[in-house]
Amino acid sequence: YSQKWVWVHLASLTPETIMDVLTRLGLLLDSDPSVRNLLLDDIDLAPAACRLYEPSLGGILLTVQSRSGRVILTSQRTPSSRLQTALAIQTDSLVRVPALTEEEVSVILERTGFPRSREERSQWAKIIQLQSAGHPQLVQAAVRSQILAGWTRARIEALLETPQEVALERREARQILVDALPAPQRTLTYWLGVAGTFRRDHAIAIGEKAGIPFPGDHFESLVGPWVEPITDTHFRVTPLIGSSATDVFGEQVLRNIHARIAEALLSCGHLSQHEAGSIMMHAFVGKHAGILLLGVYRMVLGADEATRDIVLNEISWFLALTTAPGVRIFPDDPQVNSALRLLQFRVALVADPSKAEAIAERWDEEITDCEPRELYLLQRFTYVLHLLLFFQAPIRPSCLIACFK
Repeated sequence: YSQKWVWVHLASLTPETIMDVLTRLGLLLDSDPSVRNLLLDDIDLAPAACRLYEPSLGGILLTVQSRSGRVILTSQRTPSSRLQTALAIQTDSLVRVPALTEEEVSVILERTGFPRSREERSQWAKIIQLQSAGHPQLVQAAVRSQILAGWTRARIEALLETPQEVALERREARQILVDALPAPQRTLTYWLGVAGTFRRDHAIAIGEKAGIPFPGDHFESLVGPWVEPITDTHFRVTPLIGSSATDVFGEQVLRNIHARIAEALLSCGHLSQHEAGSIMMHAFVGKHAGILLLGVYRMVLGADEATRDIVLNEISWFLALTTAPGVRIFPDDPQVNSALRLLQFRVALVADPSKAEAIAERWDEEITDCEPRELYLLQRFTYVLHLLLFFQAPIRPSCLIACFK
């Protein structure tokens, strides 16, 4: 502790052990007046835990304050209002640490001796930031992995790969999750990881769909260690755990989880354009025909033009769905398939009109005679109407003529 700062690492310690460490730290401060600056790293600020060592922590803060020193506390939880009052912590002293940006990852690469050009460093920074979602621990793991690999040339395929060191960090985090949390909280964490970003009411609705009793209580216990606030209203599961559901559940169970998440999000209402797009993604992966049909209706017919264009841009991933001849995007239900081709066509008009013709050809090909006859005629009418109304799409005249066959 001869340096300017004393660093005390408190991660994963029990409240009783933290109380013992803080007591010893208090004795150190009493014996050495030169110690003026402290970093208490990863201290557990859960209300039940910090009640045990609140007096010791308060004494340490007062001692350092009397020496005109500084104390930095890092924690996975925001201190409770009671603790802020007891320790006289000012609101403007609380700082939420955001995820690392591309620029910050680039600085890390530079300081680790990245051996290639600035342009390639920027490319790798982008890849690592996307692989890790900016989580510092995963960024460091990705950097270590690439150092061991000799910094191969940056390529877009790397976005689809998980570096070995990152996979190891996630496995270790999942094992900690298994050891630390009871089954209801683990289940909620996995389901929320599938959901992506969500509001608190979304988390409660998702917990109810998962059959978890008192989901709001379980959610509050997860915020901090396992669930991170990313805005004042939205959360995400820590990237250390986020995609773990794919390693825990089988394909059919995952599909059902997506479908139930779509139902939960829809039931909450007050949806943003991003949340509407999220519902469609979960409904599509979960093969939820009812929500898909409802989504097409609301996006195409139930919104004003400005809102519709924003929402259609939110689901531009629809353009990646197949337009190969003979391959339907929803083979289980011809009616849903036709509705999704309609939606895909409308997305193309907003996001990439050059793809409209290929989509129109598949849409036409997939409208087959069916019972009742009126349904077939309605589908053909909708198809022809769209080709005529949206004449700005770059579709060959021969394709337009063919639609009247």
